[in-house]
Amino acid sequence: MKWLLLGLLTGCGSRVYTPPPAPPELGLAEADGDHWGMLEQAAGLMDTSVRQRALYLLVRYRPEPASGAWAGRGLGDPSPYVQRKSLDALGERLNEPESQAILLRYAQRQDTSPFNAAKAALLLSKNPPQELLSVVEEHLLEDRHHSERAPLLFAAALLGSTQAPQPLASALQKGDFPLEMEFFMGLGKHPVPGVAEALVEGLDFYEEELHLPIAYSLVQLEHPAGERLFKSALNDEAVERQHEAL
Repeated sequence: MKWLLLGLLTGCGSRVYTPPPAPPELGLAEADGDHWGMLEQAAGLMDTSVRQRALYLLVRYRPEPASGAWAGRGLGDPSPYVQRKSLDALGERLNEPESQAILLRYAQRQDTSPFNAAKAALLLSKNPPQELLSVVEEHLLEDRHHSERAPLLFAAALLGSTQAPQPLASALQKGDFPLEMEFFMGLGKHPVPGVAEALVEGLDFYEEELHLPIAYSLVQLEHPAGERLFKSALNDEAVERQHEAL
């Protein structure tokens, strides 16, 4: 036994780690082969966070024009957040006329979230179809809470409506909005008259979770209140609040 132990101790040199071979490329952008099965399965899962990511990838990268049937699948999902990720994917394929047509049809739907309808319109706003403004204004004729009118008014303002900025500012002054972070962070990317002042005036009527998204837009709009909000959050006693500000 003594010699066996001695042999084990002296006969084993230093071990060198050998990494496993690299996995084969998934080839997600290839048209042939069965590279899509995993994503297609994930697109049918109950978990919304997994499903929206899988559908984003399918709508973004499938080789068919506007991803073929997958755009309809993503935009027809019962979750508005899954629909929104599919809108993001189509927004990266705007060079395809099929993507533009799908976004316009989606903006015309009466059953969609006003935040999503406005997002579709904003994606098309760089080269808007002639009827796009009338599509957005049609939504505004519906009886809605001011928080649901605001994203549509924002889209209308960016599409050239001279009637939209004032009611948009009035809506933002009231607060009482859902936690639509993307909408509030987007307000600073496309300046509309009166928006910065309205956000500052209504700040006390917003949930605290929206204060930093609002501050983000205020900084972009060059309003001093944005910097003050960030400095306050960075000096907050709660580390989570500091992280959020960073």
